Amino acid sequence: MISFLIHILEFTLLSLLGLLAYRALTLFNNFELTGSSCYSSKDNTVNPVLNEDSQPQAHNYSRAESITSAQIFAGLQLFEIKRKGINPLLPGQDWIDNGISTYLLGAASAITEHFECSDNDRDDVMRFLLTKNLNYSHELAEQCISKVYQVDDKDTGQNAFYAGIDAAKTWLINRFIPEEHSLLNNLNSLGFVA
Repeated sequence: MISFLIHILEFTLLSLLGLLAYRALTLFNNFELTGSSCYSSKDNTVNPVLNEDSQPQAHNYSRAESITSAQIFAGLQLFEIKRKGINPLLPGQDWIDNGISTYLLGAASAITEHFECSDNDRDDVMRFLLTKNLNYSHELAEQCISKVYQVDDKDTGQNAFYAGIDAAKTWLINRFIPEEHSLLNNLNSLGFVA
């Protein structure tokens, strides 16, 4: 008699767990279909959220993703050159600083393009990389950014810019930077480091 009661309780418990799973799945699907969530599960884009005035207010997370990815990329590249004895923060090495900053600006350009950022967000990410990683002032960062937009194919700096673009695109796909695309290799091959 007791074993029969235990089996009935086990069956009831399993039925209740099944009902709970069904309700949780139904609730999750309804929550996703009503658009209550900020993210769309199909394409990971952000849906607009309505405020009190019923005006769509788009949440743009691409800028934050770009800053995060650009910071990781820059950290990896700067760590490698520091291991080889190049300190980008030492004063009096403008030639190396130009190569590093231009390379990082190219990488930031590719990363922001990947995350479909606006032009203003791209400039913000570029400015962030230079001020936080190389301790540039905002004025110096602005000068570097405006210099990059003045394209001259014969300029060595532009080659560093395009090398940064190639490296970032490779890194975004593979999460690995081949040696030929690394900052250290490009500083050496483009003549920034003797």
